[in-house]
Amino acid sequence: MLLLGHIGVSLVAAQVLDRAVLARHRGLDYRLLMVGSLLPDMVDKPIGIYLLPQVFHGGRLMGHTLLFALILLGIGAWRYRRGRVGLFSLGLGSLFHLAEDEMWNQPAVLWWPLLGWGLAGTWSGESFLRQMLRALLAPQVFAAEAVGGLVLAYFLWRGARGRQRRVTAVREK
Repeated sequence: MLLLGHIGVSLVAAQVLDRAVLARHRGLDYRLLMVGSLLPDMVDKPIGIYLLPQVFHGGRLMGHTLLFALILLGIGAWRYRRGRVGLFSLGLGSLFHLAEDEMWNQPAVLWWPLLGWGLAGTWSGESFLRQMLRALLAPQVFAAEAVGGLVLAYFLWRGARGRQRRVTAVREK
């Protein structure tokens, strides 16, 4: 998945979780959840593709490990109990990212360091931009991006509409 797919699928999954489990508590910070849904790529791609490509040979490194997501979620859960939802939302988005990338197909990365210290990545040698454009042409990726874009547009529209209602209510008082 690419940018919109990660954000859209994570927003839908979080909305379901929020309503089913967390609604009685504090809810989630959807802005940080969206950042979290992109966080593994924001951490790993610059390192594995641009800074140290000869060392890592790919763009799925420590940010794509279960350990990374569980550390964020663990600290986030501790802070969530004290009224802070931000880090929990970030960790949840990161966990959703791993599921959306189907990281179970790369167990050496997902379970790092339990299966060894090496992060076995593969990279075809073609440019990152070319790989992303080729991925976008795959029907399942294109569909995920389209649906993700629609979900994001809906969340932004709903947020703007709610903000407009609050401003109108304040002006009427």
